[in-house]
Amino acid sequence: MEKNNQIPKRIIHADVKISNILFDQNHNPLAVIDLDTLMISTILYDFGTMIQSYTNTTQEDDGTAQNNFNPEMYKVVKEGFYFIYRKN
Repeated sequence: MEKNNQIPKRIIHADVKISNILFDQNHNPLAVIDLDTLMISTILYDFGTMIQSYTNTTQEDDGTAQNNFNPEMYKVVKEGFYFIYRKN
């Protein structure tokens, strides 16, 4: 799809992990940080980095982790991402 230009390129964050979002004390998002990773690509890149971060059940840099994928989190992130993408 990307090779056929069916998914438009846009400015993306390219490192969409939970630690790059600031939240208030009520867990509402306030801001996205770490903007040095911005680039032009499709939203599929951001989806991939989100899945890598959000579905990992261990520390990000744990090189010994096995079976660290949370399928329920994947399902929720995928559905939310698809819902937002359809609206745009």
